[in-house]
Amino acid sequence: MNECRSCIEQLPAYSAVYPELITLAQWYADLQIKKHLAFDCREQVLREWAEQERAAYPGMLWQEFAAASGSTLAVFALFTLAANGAADQKSKEQVMQAYFPWICGLHILLDYYIDQEEDRQGGDLNFTFYYDSRDEMLNRFRIFINQSQAAAALLPSAVFDGTVVQGLLALYLSDKKVEEQGLRQQAGLMLNEAGPGTRKVLSLCRLVRRTFLVG
Repeated sequence: MNECRSCIEQLPAYSAVYPELITLAQWYADLQIKKHLAFDCREQVLREWAEQERAAYPGMLWQEFAAASGSTLAVFALFTLAANGAADQKSKEQVMQAYFPWICGLHILLDYYIDQEEDRQGGDLNFTFYYDSRDEMLNRFRIFINQSQAAAALLPSAVFDGTVVQGLLALYLSDKKVEEQGLRQQAGLMLNEAGPGTRKVLSLCRLVRRTFLVG
């Protein structure tokens, strides 16, 4: 741990991104603590925390804020700025607005999406269960996909960040759990929303899975 701290402190613009990193790390820690509380109290505690913290993100549902807090992608994006020495205020704001909550939220919501049956059987908390209906869930996914793509396109490294968004969708929606749970049609709607570029990445993911992986 000390070695890690020593290394990141040497990044040219580490001090510039430090406040945002601490905020993200605190949200991540809070989420992990609260979601693993006893079954009879975890949902209430988690929901109260997320409702309070999401105040700065109007239009965000509590489970979506909680999901976004569980992704470390924004942390990695900020470390990239720090490593490149390009962490001016505008760049930091652009990265934060793109990654949190949109790309981070998409990341973890997709993770929960493909784990629905597994979590039902295990009695585990799953943020996709808190939508009122399948249609609401799909509409919210569409919003996250569109917002993630639009925000990524405005970043200095737009090609890379856009590929991250495509990669998230392709990675999760190519998982065998999608087919096993009868979610192929829903996944197709998400892919249609994301566009042909994402389908190309999906085909690549499927090829890699068939060739090298089991899942």
